[in-house]
Amino acid sequence: MMVPFNSLRILVTFCLICIISVSGQKCPLYWQQRGSICYRFRYVNLMSWNDAENWCKSQTAHLVKFENTNERNWMMNRTTQILTQIKKPNYRFWTGLNNIDQSTSAYTWADGSPVSPLVTRGQAISPSSTNHCVKIDGNRLRNVNCNTKLGYICERHIGIPLTCNRDAGWQSYTNFCYKVFATNTNSWNGAQTICNKLGGNIFTAESAAEETIIHDFAKNTHKNYWIGIKAYQQVII
Repeated sequence: MMVPFNSLRILVTFCLICIISVSGQKCPLYWQQRGSICYRFRYVNLMSWNDAENWCKSQTAHLVKFENTNERNWMMNRTTQILTQIKKPNYRFWTGLNNIDQSTSAYTWADGSPVSPLVTRGQAISPSSTNHCVKIDGNRLRNVNCNTKLGYICERHIGIPLTCNRDAGWQSYTNFCYKVFATNTNSWNGAQTICNKLGGNIFTAESAAEETIIHDFAKNTHKNYWIGIKAYQQVII
C-alpha cells in the first residue's frame, strides 16, 4: 500500500528510490553556492585525481579552479572550516590544477583553461617528475602524486543543468533524476545513506504527478519503497 501524497506517515519497507535535482536555476542538493558557482565538497570516499575528476564530470562539473586569489583564499578558508567540523584536520582536497600533460611544464585546470600566475605565485608547487596534481594543503597549494587518495571539490556554474546518467540506471523526470534500487534496506537511515553517497536524497513526491511515479514503480516491481518523509514516530501501514 502506498502513502497518500499529503500524508506524514512513513512507509516501512525495504527498497528505495534516490532523487537528484538537475535544475539549472539553483545549486543541486548538497552543493554550496557562492556567487554564480556551485561547489560540492567530497570527503567520505577518497579518490585519486583522475577518479575525482571523473566523478565531477558525472555531475556535469570539473574539479575546482580559481579565477583569482580571492577565490583561492576563500576556498582555503572554507576547506579548513569543513575539516574542523568533521574533525579530520589531516584530510586534504584535490583541485583541478595539474600538469599531467608532461609535454609541457605549464599547469592547467581540469577543464583545460589556463592558470593565472597570481593564483600559483608563492605556493608550494615545485617541478617534479612524479607529482603532477595539486591539492589544497591548509593555506597553500601543493603538488603531489596524482594517485594519492584525497577528498575533492567539484565546481559547476549555476546555470548548467545536470544530466541523468542513463548508463548507470538514472531516469529523468522534469528537473530531477531518479534511480530505483531493488536492494533490501532495513532502515530509513540506511536508505538515506545510500542516496547521500550518490549525491541525492530519498524520493519525496512534490506533486500528484511525482506521486504517480512511485506508485507505478511499486506496482510494476511488486515491491514497497522508502520515501523521504520522516516523522518522529514510525507508523507501519
